[in-house]
Amino acid sequence: MLLKLVWVICRANSKTAEKEALAVVNELNSIGIEVITSTSSLSNNPYLAVISSNSKLPDLAIVLGGDGTVLDAARQLAIHKIPILSFNVGGNLGFLTHDRGQLNSPELWQRIREDHFAIDQRMML
Repeated sequence: MLLKLVWVICRANSKTAEKEALAVVNELNSIGIEVITSTSSLSNNPYLAVISSNSKLPDLAIVLGGDGTVLDAARQLAIHKIPILSFNVGGNLGFLTHDRGQLNSPELWQRIREDHFAIDQRMML
């Protein structure tokens, strides 16, 4: 699946997540992928606004935060069948997310650029 549009959603009120989100946006833009960014928190649900204001759904959502941020994204995006790639950035635990160090891996961006990745179907309770 070639990525044309990616949503980058980061944990609100986290300087670390905001910094990593900017780096992800720059990386994706450099390989020709359109990006829409937003922040997520308990009091800010960005998904409805982003979905209603865009005629095209993303090919992928990259979520930067902790388990709470990714669980919220999963609840909101599952009905639209939008795959999620999540990284523990500014979160406390990170059982459901990838290690933040992988964001700096040239291999990650090369695999995205070359469309060399797989999407796993997961069950949601």
